[in-house]
Amino acid sequence: MSGDNSALDVVLVTQLPPDGWFEGFAIRPSNHILVPDLNSPVVYDLDPEDPDSEPQIVYTFPDVVATLNLCPVPGRADTYTVLTADFCDLAASRWEGFAVWQLDLSAPASPKAAKTGDLKDIVLPLGLCPVAERFALVADSTKACISVLDVTKGTSTTLLTDKASMEPQGENGIFGINRLSIAGGYIWYSNFSGGTIHRAPYKMEPADGQTPLRIVGPVELVTDNLIHCDGFHVSSDGKTAYTANCLDGCLVETDLTKVGGGGASSKQVLDRLISPTCLEIGTDANGKRKVFVICCGEIEVGWMTGGPSWKDIANATVATVEVTVSTE
Repeated sequence: MSGDNSALDVVLVTQLPPDGWFEGFAIRPSNHILVPDLNSPVVYDLDPEDPDSEPQIVYTFPDVVATLNLCPVPGRADTYTVLTADFCDLAASRWEGFAVWQLDLSAPASPKAAKTGDLKDIVLPLGLCPVAERFALVADSTKACISVLDVTKGTSTTLLTDKASMEPQGENGIFGINRLSIAGGYIWYSNFSGGTIHRAPYKMEPADGQTPLRIVGPVELVTDNLIHCDGFHVSSDGKTAYTANCLDGCLVETDLTKVGGGGASSKQVLDRLISPTCLEIGTDANGKRKVFVICCGEIEVGWMTGGPSWKDIANATVATVEVTVSTE
């Protein structure tokens, strides 16, 4: 592996099961990570800095087949919002029947989860970002919007729609907007097929409102030179973004201090990775910024093998097939 990463401590997470696919995770108070699996109804716990650490299933969700993504619940210790699906065809890039759960791991010996609602108005929930105890932002790649999800009910409202920056790009583009980050007074989001980062300024609303924030300015292009953006995260100071390119196998750092006219500069900091799909920024250590990157391996997934687009799927042009998921 090569690249300019002297100021980074990059932790590659390669211990996860080879038959899974992972598009999000959270860092726990123990500094372990909690990882959902798009190909099974479980979430795993593991020590990312121990290469010999074996993933442990901490919870299996009943009556679902996939855990899509998760994020911490602000203000609640070791508690997470988890999105699930009751239909999964990973090879065809298709999931259906989305629901939201609250997973409480604060008592290690007795994890518990409760389904709080079905997602009726969100077609493809890719990115998930916490805002407040009751709310999270969801990137919907099919509807080309950012929605505010009430994680206690499963209801949602559209916060921001911008087709130019959020729809899939190119003739063979499958995913558009797919990741979100909140930092420095902006909502930042990436577009998988467009290779872009955009941002929009926001303000918080009173705590008793139906939405926790509002957009207060126009969408702005940050950069358009990233090719494929899968994993994406912005530092808490809003000065640096990291993106993972799962197709070319690299980690890219973008300087956000000069973003006018889409002119933010980017550099590759690590390459020769196998399917890096998601990342999180950890706590700095020894003067270096720690970045955790999950590498999925080389299983067959539709968006890397010329599978159907989500426009096709949304228009019901793909036949439903039965999928059996086994867990250990």
